[in-house]
Amino acid sequence: MARMYVTPELAARFLEANTHNRKLSEDRVRDYARDMLAGHWPYNGETIKVAEDGTIIDGQHRLAAIVLSNAMVEMEVITGLPMEVQATVDTGRRRSVGDTLTLQGEQYSRNLAAITAKVWQWDNKNYRFSTRPSPTAAEALETLEKYPSLRRSAELGHRVALSFRPARASVLGTAHHLFLQIDPDATALFMAQLETGADLAHGHPVLALRNRFTQDRLQQRAVPFHVGVGCCIRAWNATRAGESLTIIKMTADATMPKPV
Repeated sequence: MARMYVTPELAARFLEANTHNRKLSEDRVRDYARDMLAGHWPYNGETIKVAEDGTIIDGQHRLAAIVLSNAMVEMEVITGLPMEVQATVDTGRRRSVGDTLTLQGEQYSRNLAAITAKVWQWDNKNYRFSTRPSPTAAEALETLEKYPSLRRSAELGHRVALSFRPARASVLGTAHHLFLQIDPDATALFMAQLETGADLAHGHPVLALRNRFTQDRLQQRAVPFHVGVGCCIRAWNATRAGESLTIIKMTADATMPKPV
């Protein structure tokens, strides 16, 4: 076993013998490459494993990311392994961002991880919150460092969803973050009204939002995440404008409104 800096040239030579492995995931390679380019790939003891005949047993995605990013990465390289050990390699479940936040002692870690990922996507103009691109663990942690108030968004989303069951905690937390960047006081009032529904007259946008969430739940609709956030934004914008709103229309193919 040798600890070394793997250059793009060396990684490319290793990959020439990558003839007996699972299908390469281009998405994972791009994720790894972004982290390498951003300097988020420190030495961590993980190994590149190579069989006696030069076949890559473990590490093809990291090697491909080194080539793609043109970065030089320090890691352990083990050579000369018997080919049959490949069946025992990399069989565990990958640690999620939620797992990482739990280990760091964060409260509401699962909800915080979900909201942080959605905020990263929003910042990267993925307004439909589609599966790709999604943040790596390093990118999610960097987003949390950029927006420490996400912890409050996760807590509040959790609390409001407990009081008002038709709403999803991660949707509310994401909306809370977006609104908080515009007007903290108005955000606090909006979320309090959504939580309790108290003193909301007919035509109040928050009442319309509560009704929309309730109807979706009663009719057991599978509501995409971006639709839930879009409904919150429509209610927020109408509230800010002082407009009356009785029905919130937001379909899966509708353009995502921007909070104002």
